[in-house]
Amino acid sequence: MTGASGQLGYELARSLGLLGDLILLHRSELDMSEPLSVRRAIRQVKPDWVVNTAAYMAVEAAEENSRQVLAINTESPILAAEELKKTGGLLIHFTTGYVFDGSKKQAYVETDTPNPINSYGQSQWLAEQGIAASGCDYLLLRTGWRYSLRRANFVLGMKNRLPCEQEIRIVDDQLGNPVWVRHAAEAVLALLSREAWHNGYVREHRGLYHLGSSGEASWFDLAREISSILGKGGCRTLAHLVPVSTVEQGSKVMRPLNSMLDSRKFEQDFGIRLPAWQLALEQCMSEAE
Repeated sequence: MTGASGQLGYELARSLGLLGDLILLHRSELDMSEPLSVRRAIRQVKPDWVVNTAAYMAVEAAEENSRQVLAINTESPILAAEELKKTGGLLIHFTTGYVFDGSKKQAYVETDTPNPINSYGQSQWLAEQGIAASGCDYLLLRTGWRYSLRRANFVLGMKNRLPCEQEIRIVDDQLGNPVWVRHAAEAVLALLSREAWHNGYVREHRGLYHLGSSGEASWFDLAREISSILGKGGCRTLAHLVPVSTVEQGSKVMRPLNSMLDSRKFEQDFGIRLPAWQLALEQCMSEAE
């Protein structure tokens, strides 16, 4: 598994270790910015499957580091897919709703055509196409806004900022599906632990799936829910939240106003449904108590 020190990789490492021998590759052991190292690692280990969580996810910085972004997000996953095609291994690759331009009014389904509007989304869309073209057995899992209580992410940042600041301006016109990475990891564990995976189930259901918590939210909705949970926990002095538009925020990088993902195909094919985002958020934050 790649990206083992990231927030999603950490949760997957905890879960997938239950299935048997698990090789965890951190950045110091496998540099995804050097794609040929991925090829060498797969040829040496000959894994039954590869779970790739490594990604360059800093959306704004990606605009200025396009070569590194393409190496990590595009070239390395495609090389992994090509090697696994030769060995018959399975690739599980995590991607993003940022492959869409956000112009759709409803949640995106798997058959909608991507049209990324920033370098990060473009790198992920190119990876999706290359993995599909490789001919390997694969699961492409597009997730919503990932969060946990470790590493830098929106939820952890709000949890730390709300008790310390007087006012925080939060974008309220970008919509998505918050997803606690533990629930995403548990969903993958449920899939791989099935005996059916060893009897052709992969080939029957391989492909692209959306995976997000039930319901959608804006960044402002998410921040307000975090504030509510902290208030119930006894925090009396919390920052005042001010909703602002994406234009008012003044970001230099375009982000889709809608990156909501419809996960019904995943639920129908695998019988797994992630909880409502509000419930998942409360469960996640309760661990900090």
